[in-house]
Amino acid sequence: MKIIEFDQFGGPDVLHVVDRPEPVARDGQVLVRVEARSVNAPDAGIREGLFADWTPQRTFPIVLGADFAGTVLRDSGAFTAGGRVLGILPWFADQDGRGSYAEILAAESDWLAPLPERLDAAAATTIPLNGLTAFQAADLLHLTPGDTVLVTGASGTVGGFAVQAAAATGATVYAVASDDDEEYVSALGAHGLVRRGTPEEIVASTRELLPAGADAVLDAAPAGPGIIGAVRDGGRLVTVLAPLAPEPERGITVDTFSVALDPKRLAELAAQAADGALTTRVAATLPLREAADAHRLLADHTAGRGRIVLL
Repeated sequence: MKIIEFDQFGGPDVLHVVDRPEPVARDGQVLVRVEARSVNAPDAGIREGLFADWTPQRTFPIVLGADFAGTVLRDSGAFTAGGRVLGILPWFADQDGRGSYAEILAAESDWLAPLPERLDAAAATTIPLNGLTAFQAADLLHLTPGDTVLVTGASGTVGGFAVQAAAATGATVYAVASDDDEEYVSALGAHGLVRRGTPEEIVASTRELLPAGADAVLDAAPAGPGIIGAVRDGGRLVTVLAPLAPEPERGITVDTFSVALDPKRLAELAAQAADGALTTRVAATLPLREAADAHRLLADHTAGRGRIVLL
């Protein structure tokens, strides 16, 4: 089978296509032919060696990729051959060193959820890492109807899901995005737009709309510690990147988290997307063999809003 791997840290050019034997599924694992896999920002950091200290068990060659959508190749437990599945690999914790930049992979059954036939694989593969991150982060804010919440990076993939997650609670959502994305974030459920800028500019704009500050901030595209200035006294802040979390102040609760495997929630999100109740965003699709080009697009920010997907 074809697989994308690299044997040294560096730029996109270190990614190359190789032929490898198909994996053999152990008991409890499901063999999946991958139809689509998304390219996430951590993939580039891993490729550059930024997280090498986090994964001492990883040895070259390394295969990237957490999200995937595909078809089950053999009956295994609750999954039958020919069935479509959506999944996420716990890349940083997986001792077997698997990645989804491969034509076939073996995954534990509790990493998978059924993929509705009516949901496109490319769109589906934006959901596992990004959708679960956004909805689990929103859970930590304990939003209730009438709360005001600021979502950073609202036009991006995690941020777009975060706007939808927050709006679903009945909270009033203010979305940090560019003027060009105002219509898009409004369709996701945002009540108002806060223009993208420095943390100080975002805070100032938020305080113009909400003089006392927002009840909560969901820092989905981490703006940095200064964003805490947008939160009211005694409010709540959740960031998806722990190193950029601010120190608590003014009675504000600050939380960080790592996405957790949750096949039930993943299945629910996939069903909502299939029904049109959850909006996904794909910026570009490329063949798997062009993974290096996908990483160049990611670095250049030329693919547009949404996730780049390898098919």
